[in-house]
Amino acid sequence: MAATAERIDFVSHRALNIANQGGFSSELTVNFKVFRRGPAHVAGLIFTTDFWITPREALARFQNFDGDFEIWLAKISVGGNNASFEYVIFCNDHRDNQNVRKIYNTNFGETFRVAATF
Repeated sequence: MAATAERIDFVSHRALNIANQGGFSSELTVNFKVFRRGPAHVAGLIFTTDFWITPREALARFQNFDGDFEIWLAKISVGGNNASFEYVIFCNDHRDNQNVRKIYNTNFGETFRVAATF
């Protein structure tokens, strides 16, 4: 079988401070689309809140199909308020014959950035 993921389109993001029983946390929500439907995609974010000292990965959840697009939602929660998130979006296509094809949306090399607010 051939790889199917061709590109990732950013849709929207939102970062909020959330008050909870343990104090405050910051929550990032990212909506994006993967072009070309495929049965073996794993998508998500590579993100940081400390200027890439500790990069982390968060998997997204598949939402539905829209034509040739797959709609995805990633949600991240970190402790403390007013977190500044920086991230890139990825999709691993496990349908390639010889390897796992990886594609990214790096916001044209600028990364995506958003700070949590109330």
